Amino acid sequence: MNNDDYAFSVAKIRALENKLVNHNQIERLVDASNASAFFEALSDTAYSQHFTDTSDVTNYQNVLDKELLISKKLLQRIAPDAQQLDWLWLKYDFLNIKLLLKRNLAGKELSKNQLLYLGKYNPEDLLSYIVKQNAGKLPKKVTELIDKVKENWEERKEPKEIDFMLDTAYFDFLKEELKIVDSKLIKELIKRKIDFYNLKVFIRLKKLEKNEEILKKLLISGGFAKPDLFIKLQKEDIETLLSQPNLKDYKDIISAGLEYYDQTKSFLVFEKMLYEYFINRLRFTKYVAFGVEPLVAYWLAKDNEVNVLRIVMVGKLNNVEPKLIHQEMHKLYTEK
Repeated sequence: MNNDDYAFSVAKIRALENKLVNHNQIERLVDASNASAFFEALSDTAYSQHFTDTSDVTNYQNVLDKELLISKKLLQRIAPDAQQLDWLWLKYDFLNIKLLLKRNLAGKELSKNQLLYLGKYNPEDLLSYIVKQNAGKLPKKVTELIDKVKENWEERKEPKEIDFMLDTAYFDFLKEELKIVDSKLIKELIKRKIDFYNLKVFIRLKKLEKNEEILKKLLISGGFAKPDLFIKLQKEDIETLLSQPNLKDYKDIISAGLEYYDQTKSFLVFEKMLYEYFINRLRFTKYVAFGVEPLVAYWLAKDNEVNVLRIVMVGKLNNVEPKLIHQEMHKLYTEK
C-alpha cells in the first residue's frame, strides 16, 4: 500500500483532533462541585451528540462507549486498508475473553451488557462459545485458546494462570497481526510494549522471590530486550535493571515505576509512563501527511481520553478528592 493513499484519512484525522478533549475541560470536570458538570463541560465536544434532555450522569459509561465505538467505525471506514488497524482491536477481545472466562469458571452469570464491542471478534460469539460451545464466526485459534484455558483451570484451579495464559496468547496473536502492518514505527512500539510487559513480569516475580522456571514460563519473546536478559538478572539486585544497555531507553520509567511499586504494589506509574512513551513517539505524526501512524495515534488518544473521563466521573460520583483523581489520570494527547 502506498502511503499517498492515506491523504484523505489523515486530513480527516486532523479535523477530528481539534475535537479531542483538552486539559482545561478535564480540569473543569475534576474541580466541579458535582458530577452533573460532566455534560456541561463536554457540551462542545464530540460527546455532546450522545446527550439527551434526560441525560443522567450515572449513564456516562454509555456515552463514553458510544463515542469510542463511533471512532473505531470511522477509522475503519476512512483507512485505505482497515487491516492495518486490526492489531489495535485485539486488546478488547482479550478483555472480553478474560471477563467471560473468569465469570464462567467462577459460576457467575454472564451478560452481553458487560461486553466491549470494540474488538476484532463479535463478543456475543465469545459469550456463546464459552457458555454453549457455539463458535459462531470465531476462528479456530480463538476457540482452541478458550478450551486450553478451561482445561488448565480444571487441572490446577489457579486464577492467576488465566491471566498469564491469556496475556501470553495476546502477544502471540498481536505478533501474528503485525506481520501485515507496513509501519516500522508501529512494529517498533509493539516491541517496546513487549519490553514493558516483561519488565512488569520480572519485577513482580522478583519481589515475590519466585524461581527462575516461573520467570522463563511467563516471559514473552519479540521485544528489544531478550528474555535471556531477564533470566540472567533474576539472581541480581533489581536495581541492576537500570544499568542494562538494552533497557537504557526505559531508565527513568524503571526508576519511577520501581519506587511507586515498592510503595503501593501497583504498576500505575509504569502504565502511565508507557502510554506517554507511546504518545510522545507518535506525536510527531501531527506533521505527517501520509501513512497509517496518524490514525493509530488518534485511536490511542481517543482511547486514553475515554479512560481519563471515566476516571474523573467515577471519582466525582464517589466524592474522591481532586488530587487523588489526578494521580490516576494519564496525560492527554492534546497536552505537551
